[in-house]
Amino acid sequence: MRLDSSALSTLNIFPVDKTRDSTSRFPRCFAFTRSLFGLLNHTLTAGMGERLLRRWLCQPLISIDRINTRLDLVELFLHDVSLRNELRTGCLKGLVDIEKLAQRLERRVRFRLQDLYVLSQGVSKLNRILNTMENSEHASNPTLQSVFIDPIRDLIQSFEPFRELCDHVIDPDALAMTPPEFLVRPTYDATLESVAQRKNQLFAEITAVFDSVREQYSTMDVKCERNARFGFCFRVSSRFHNEVESIPDVSVLQVLKNGIYFTLDGSTFPLGRFVMYSDFRGLSSDFEECRAEYAKAQERLVASIIDVARTYVPRFHVFASLAAQLDVLLSFAEASSIASIPYTRPQFLPSTPIVGFGIAGPIDIRIEEGRHAILEVQTGLQFIPNDLDLTPRNNIPQNVCIITGPNMGGKSTYMRQLGLIVMMAQIGCFVPAKTAVFPAFSALYTRVGASDNQSRGVSTFMSEMIDMSNILSGCSEDKGKSLILIDELGRGTSTYDGLGLSWGILEFILRKIPNCFCLFTTHFYELTAIAKQFPAVKNVHVTALNGENYITMMYGVREGPSDKSFGINVAQLCNFPKEVIRVVDGTRIEA
Repeated sequence: MRLDSSALSTLNIFPVDKTRDSTSRFPRCFAFTRSLFGLLNHTLTAGMGERLLRRWLCQPLISIDRINTRLDLVELFLHDVSLRNELRTGCLKGLVDIEKLAQRLERRVRFRLQDLYVLSQGVSKLNRILNTMENSEHASNPTLQSVFIDPIRDLIQSFEPFRELCDHVIDPDALAMTPPEFLVRPTYDATLESVAQRKNQLFAEITAVFDSVREQYSTMDVKCERNARFGFCFRVSSRFHNEVESIPDVSVLQVLKNGIYFTLDGSTFPLGRFVMYSDFRGLSSDFEECRAEYAKAQERLVASIIDVARTYVPRFHVFASLAAQLDVLLSFAEASSIASIPYTRPQFLPSTPIVGFGIAGPIDIRIEEGRHAILEVQTGLQFIPNDLDLTPRNNIPQNVCIITGPNMGGKSTYMRQLGLIVMMAQIGCFVPAKTAVFPAFSALYTRVGASDNQSRGVSTFMSEMIDMSNILSGCSEDKGKSLILIDELGRGTSTYDGLGLSWGILEFILRKIPNCFCLFTTHFYELTAIAKQFPAVKNVHVTALNGENYITMMYGVREGPSDKSFGINVAQLCNFPKEVIRVVDGTRIEA
């Protein structure tokens, strides 16, 4: 689907800042601000699912077959709660960012042995994902098989040599250390093996000295630690400061709140019937030199290992794509499952040809009890659902809907509601409605709001005209079905010019672009008369109860045009001075 930046901002597709929304019923969804992205983002992978969700929202599908494939999987995951939970929390949660690691591996940018290990751990998740799917009751589902099971099975087989390489290269003993170290196995190379033997011998001597010191000074509860600054050293509680100073050949390295760090220089001290001779500082220094020699020796080997691993980059990209798709589809199912009113699966109408207008056919839109996906989850709001029925009458399509009614009555919400439902449906998500049937739109255009653009030297009216010119030219070139949402066009000029332009634009759409569907909200009540000239126009209005001194918005949508303007009533709600209201009433009567 073709989208512009105006559509993305008008429909609140993405958050506008990073302020956490405390009024939402779903704080995890609304981690930034009220937005469709926030509502649907229940992804658990480390960035992959979230990035794919952004791409899908920017590029909704127009192929009904591809949309239905996604919807089939969302429906499967929605109804099978145990499968959904196991895939989300047992398989995808904590999965590293395979996509970014693969990019770093391909470019050899700061890629280390540790990253190779992380990739191997990620690959091991494939087996769990496959086993979870194959052990479910949907293992024979053809869509699940073709989209996930078969590709994952092929990936596991192709990654087998990579896993064997990692198992053969990475030293498990070093991983078991605290903190873990990422080293090449000593047996992988003769030089490494020789250095490792010396290192192990030094470590054994260090351990023997530590055991001796710990036994000799058992009252101080001596600990042996490896410090990045000092190497191996001893640590005791700071209350034993005097006792430490009395140890022969002691060197105090550091005194901190958590203890005293010290070492021994060529120490000689009695141990029962024996005398222990040791240069503990020298042993530590030799050990650190040995570690450095080992690291330098394995550097060359790691470079060649990474060269081999780089041959698997295309497969890692496939892995990342599958994991992200699974994450987003599960996220759609999760969002649908936690909705206060269940979402429903949208139905898409196939295109039928119109002579002279390519593939686009008569527009048939039926939405029963549709809701605004973002507004309905806000705390303290009880959203009023509404229907939209634009089925052809006497084989004449109804492709323009004019919405009239008072300010704050819900006209813009009703219009945006359709845009969100279409967007959600065409990315493969269930929608907030009891029933939703419409064609797959190839483009979505919006013209909402009245504001200038001072940086470009463009006035409010000029900005409206530029946007509408782009929309009309884009729809004229589009051979598919377009959806146009226009909110109160012509506010930036005189009433007569605004009404005339609105009428002309609607007439152009009706005559020249029959393959589009347009929702048009307006306060120009004279515009509703265009339905007498064009049977493809349908008038609806938002309802309100109007008393002598009050107005109550009902937020319902009914057929037919509105017969009254409620501007003064809305002004009264805002506590305007009574003198102003009297002047307005008098002026209106005189007119």
